[in-house]
Amino acid sequence: MNNELSQPAFSSSAPRAFQAIFESPNWLVNILWLAVAALTQGLLIGQIMLMGWGSDLLAFRAGRPGERVPDIDANRFGDYLAQGLWPFLVLFVVQCVLGAVMALPSIVLSIAGAMLGEDGFWLFLLFVPLLMVLAVVANLVSVPILIRGMLTQDFMASFDLNWIKDFVRRMFLELVIQGILFALIAMLVAFLGLLALCIGIFPASGIISGAGMHLFAQYYESYLQRGGMPVPSKIANDIVDAQVL
Repeated sequence: MNNELSQPAFSSSAPRAFQAIFESPNWLVNILWLAVAALTQGLLIGQIMLMGWGSDLLAFRAGRPGERVPDIDANRFGDYLAQGLWPFLVLFVVQCVLGAVMALPSIVLSIAGAMLGEDGFWLFLLFVPLLMVLAVVANLVSVPILIRGMLTQDFMASFDLNWIKDFVRRMFLELVIQGILFALIAMLVAFLGLLALCIGIFPASGIISGAGMHLFAQYYESYLQRGGMPVPSKIANDIVDAQVL
C-alpha cells in the first residue's frame, strides 16, 4: 500500500467540530457573534464574515492539528469581510452550477412520473435517495473548492482541478461519512434550538455555522496528514497569530 495514503495520526470528526466551539474560554462571546452572523446571512454580510473568520481558522490550523483556534475579534470585522469576499463569490458560483445540475434529474423524474400517471408513482420514490446522492456529490465538489478559496483568497486559483481531484481522492470516505454525520448533528442542534422557545434557533444556527468552519479546518488538516499538497495562504501569519490567546 502507498505509504502516503496510510492512516494518518489526525482525522476529521463532526462531533469534535461541534465540541471545538466550546473549547475557548470565550465560547459564549464567540457563539454570540456567530449567531449575529447567522441572522445577517440574508444580507450576505454574515456569510461573508463567517468565511472571513473561517479563512483565519484554516490558515492558523494548517499543519497544527489539534491546536486552539482564534476567537472572533470584533476589531477585525473589516478583515473578515475582506477575507470572506472571494470565498463567498466562489461558493456562489459553485452553488449556481451545482443547483442547475442537481435540478435536472429531479425535473426529468417529475415529468416522467406525471406522464406515466399512477404507473409512474414509483419514480417519485426515487427522489429521496436521488437527493441524498446528489447532496453527497455536491459536498465532495464544493468542500475542496471552498477550502482553496478561503486559503488562496483568489477566485481562479480556487478551481485547481488537479488539487481538487487529489483532495477528493485522499479524503473521499471522510467527506462522505463526516458530512452525513455533521448533517445529522446539525439537525439535532437546530431541533434543540427550536425547543428553547424557538429563539434558541439563532444561537443554534451560529453553533452550526461555526462548527462547519471547524470541520473544514479539520478536513484540511487531515488532508495534509495524508500527504496532500499544501495551499499557499495569502493571510499574513502575524495577523492570524495575533488573535490567539
